[in-house]
Amino acid sequence: MHRPLGDITMPGVLISKMARADKAKAKPGRVLIADEFPLVCEALADKVDATEDLLSCGRADDAAGVIGAIEELRPDALVLSLHLPGDGGFELIRRIRLSHPELPILVFATHSDSAQAAQALRAGAKGYISKRQDAEAVIAAIRHVLTGKIWVNKDFMPNLLDRYFGKELTHANIRDLLTKRELQIFEMIGGGVTTREIADRLFISQRTVESHRDHIKIKLKVDDIFKLHQMAFEWVQENISPRP
Repeated sequence: MHRPLGDITMPGVLISKMARADKAKAKPGRVLIADEFPLVCEALADKVDATEDLLSCGRADDAAGVIGAIEELRPDALVLSLHLPGDGGFELIRRIRLSHPELPILVFATHSDSAQAAQALRAGAKGYISKRQDAEAVIAAIRHVLTGKIWVNKDFMPNLLDRYFGKELTHANIRDLLTKRELQIFEMIGGGVTTREIADRLFISQRTVESHRDHIKIKLKVDDIFKLHQMAFEWVQENISPRP
C-alpha cells in the first residue's frame, strides 16, 4: 500500500524537499536515513541538514522502503537500523552490498555490541555506531564512511576482532575469514597487482577495491598497507599454484 510522505509518494519512504532545492548548490554528501521509528529519522535528518557538507536526501522506515529509496535517490551513504520491518538486519546489508557495492552503510544500532558490530562488518557494512552516541559522533561516523574508511567504536575493537575473527590468525583460516571476492583481491595484492589493475580485471571501481581492502585489513588484523602486502605475498607463495 502506498501512502503520501512529504512531496513524493513511495511505500515507506520520505524524500526530502531540501534535497531537490539544493541540487543547484555545491554537492554535499547525500545521506539516506532508515530507521523503524520516524521520530529518530526526523531527529537525525535535522542534525545532518544542519551541517554544511551533508544533506538528508530521504528517509525510509522498512526494508522495502530502503531498497526503493536507494534506487530512486542514489544516496552517497546509508544510515541503517538493523530492526526495520520486513527483510531487514544483516541480510538486508548483504542484499544492498550485492546491488550497490559502492554505497557505504553505517549501522545505527540500538545497543553497542562488539559481536553485532563484527557481524555487520562481515555482512558488508562500513561502520557501526550506537544510537546512544551523541549527534556529533554520528555525524563524524557518517563523514568517515563517506571517505571509504571503516568506522567502529575504538573501545571494543580488540574484543570485536577476538570474538568474531578468532584470537590467532593463520594461513589455514584466511579462507574462512574472507569472502570469495575478498580472497580474490587478496591474492591479486599478493601477486603485485595494483589497485587500478584489480579494478580493471574485476570490472569494478577503484573505490570498491579499496573498500574490499579495508575489510580485509580489519578481518586479518592488519593495521597498515605494507603489512597487508607482505601477508598477501606470503599467502600467494605458499598457497597459490603457478598459473599458465
